[in-house]
Amino acid sequence: MRNLFVIYIIGMLLVGCTQNNHEANDTLVQKGDAAFARREYAAASNYWRKAHLKSPKDVSLVNKLGDCLLKLGRIERAKSYLLKAAEIDPDNINTQIKLAQIHILTGNLSAADNICKVYEEKNISLPELSLIRADISLMSDQLELAEKFYRTAVIESKDSLRPLMKLAIFLKSSNRNEEAAEILEIVKKNQIISPRIYLLMADYCLLDDQYDKAELYILNAIKIEPEDITLKYFLVQFYLISEKIIEAEKLLERILENQDDIYLRMMLADIYILNNKLKKAEKIILELKKEIKNPSGEFELLQGKFWLHSGKTVYATSHLKSAIDINPGFVNTRYLLGLTHLINSKTKLSENSLTRTLQIHPNHYKALLLLSELLYKKEEYDLSLKYLNRLLEKFPNDFTGHIMRGLNHLGQKKYLLAKTDFQQSAYLSSKFYVSYYYLGITEELLGSEMIALKYYKQVLEIFPDLLDASYRYCMLLLRTGQPKIADDFIKRK
Repeated sequence: MRNLFVIYIIGMLLVGCTQNNHEANDTLVQKGDAAFARREYAAASNYWRKAHLKSPKDVSLVNKLGDCLLKLGRIERAKSYLLKAAEIDPDNINTQIKLAQIHILTGNLSAADNICKVYEEKNISLPELSLIRADISLMSDQLELAEKFYRTAVIESKDSLRPLMKLAIFLKSSNRNEEAAEILEIVKKNQIISPRIYLLMADYCLLDDQYDKAELYILNAIKIEPEDITLKYFLVQFYLISEKIIEAEKLLERILENQDDIYLRMMLADIYILNNKLKKAEKIILELKKEIKNPSGEFELLQGKFWLHSGKTVYATSHLKSAIDINPGFVNTRYLLGLTHLINSKTKLSENSLTRTLQIHPNHYKALLLLSELLYKKEEYDLSLKYLNRLLEKFPNDFTGHIMRGLNHLGQKKYLLAKTDFQQSAYLSSKFYVSYYYLGITEELLGSEMIALKYYKQVLEIFPDLLDASYRYCMLLLRTGQPKIADDFIKRK
């Protein structure tokens, strides 16, 4: 009887301990929920991490941790938790959607696409899935498909502003300005605009090169929720787009003072490379080598960029090839590989890489420009013009595109067509002497020597030390019977 009593007491104690553990765990979760609601993300993360240690298979808890770590800007850490959640419950659609969003954020389109395909096969559709598929289609230059998915997301989500703004941005980028503006006005009428909508409004402004307005929208988003580090990450991206690389560097350095996220450190190393601070970039890369255990396309790409900027193109080629092997969808990597091959005088390999880049992303600006230049130098004018026409259809006000197309027309002796392109380039940017220089050559070839003189004079006013322009100017002065002006010009030189 006494033994039965002891067993009963031990049993009750065990039950009591279990209940206390559950209560403690529930309390931690509740405290985390409350902290998250107050936007105290670091505190929420701590509570939920402790609760996760007690209930490692609680998928909803792991998802909460992922959300919280994203707010803290710890992208790689959030990704690792979400991958754990996906292992525990592969059918959890919320986990998979968040993973796909992170994959898009970090440029891994193929991984995001694979997630979408699983739900497509199951005939499952949700607004967020449609938006992800739309973004992937847009980034892969499948414009009709992108529009279809954006419109589907708008219908599926009813009154949500996010799909509406995404659609407006797409329409604006497709030059359907009227419908885009109507959608923007609908969004602006809402009394409460969330930080994420402000970011999309900034993207919309960037399509019109309204940099000041775009920056204001991003700052508004940060003002609403300063605790969300990812909003500052978008400000870093904005600075990069607007070529304020020093500001991007300073802001990212401040963000990383209180954390050590791998993805953001890779981004900072990338910015150091752009700012030609190669020693600082190398220091981060060497630290990351010790930490990154699994093959990473992003890290291989970063190392490729570092060696390319360091002038060691053999190393750059090796890392860029590895990045493509790990992630064949890295479009910019293929472009950089093409550039590296060209620097190494491997013209055919360069052409192959650039062509492959354009097969994946038909409107990749730098690949179109570089490939057209490569073909121009090979005197394959028709093929070069094919790529330049595609570039100028997408970017009609591109100064360099008009210069390159004019040069191809010169090569074909189509002087009037060349003149039109050079005039357009001069209209787009009067600060550069190159337009006047080529206009001078074109007018010479057309026999308009006095007009050519005028252009060469304009060139030399901007860039007086250009020897070829000086030579052509003097020779034309002599041919047009102006030896004294030619003599005075030579004496001044």
